[in-house]
This record gives sequence, structure tokens and C-alpha cells, in this order.
Amino acid sequence: MNKDKKQRLTWVTGAIVVVAVALAMMALGRNSSESYDKDKMTLFYSDSCPHCETVEEFIDENSIDEKFDFQRLEVSMSTRNSQRLADRAQTCGLSPNKLGVPFLWTGDDCLMGDVDIIEYFQS
Repeated sequence: MNKDKKQRLTWVTGAIVVVAVALAMMALGRNSSESYDKDKMTLFYSDSCPHCETVEEFIDENSIDEKFDFQRLEVSMSTRNSQRLADRAQTCGLSPNKLGVPFLWTGDDCLMGDVDIIEYFQS
């Protein structure tokens, strides 16, 4: 193999490695919750949940982020966040076997389902 082909192959291989590392870091970053405040109001959701999408649309359309200080945790891609949801539900006396999303921990109460969560934000 001539020198130019070796050099091109080295560059292509290097670029593939860089892209692979970047994608892996993005995936790990998405699955880990970089910051979690266990005392802060928390909305647990799943990207594939239509009821979660209903809540998100309500939040966006009504500027709920400006009225309430809360964090969001995606549970379907993160076992850590799924465990946090189960732990939070147990503090409210709910069985981990009967949980669903969307799920809102208000700081005092646990709410499950789009109707209850939207009603809470409307009050």
C-alpha cells in the first residue's frame, strides 16, 4: 500500500473512532441524570408515552416552567431514574408494581396520570 493510501486509511479510522466515542458519550449522558435533587418537585416521564406527551404539551402551552420549579427525569432509558421513581412512589405508599408515567412528585404528594398532573398545575 502506498503512503497516501495508508495516510487516508489512518484518517478515516481516526474519524470513525472519534464519532463512535462521541456517540457513546452522548448515550451515556442521556441515560444518566447529571443532576438530581431528591427534594425538588419531579416529573417522571417516558419518551414513548402518549400521556406524558399530553402533559408536556400542557406545560409548554401554559408556561408551567415559569410558574413551577421542577425537574424532569426520563425513566424508560435510565434504570437509575426508574429506581428513583420506584423509591419516590414508595414514600407515598404506592406499590412499585402499579406505577406508570407520567408521574409527578410535588414535594408532598405523588400524582400519576395526565389528568391529575394537569389539574395540579392548573390549581
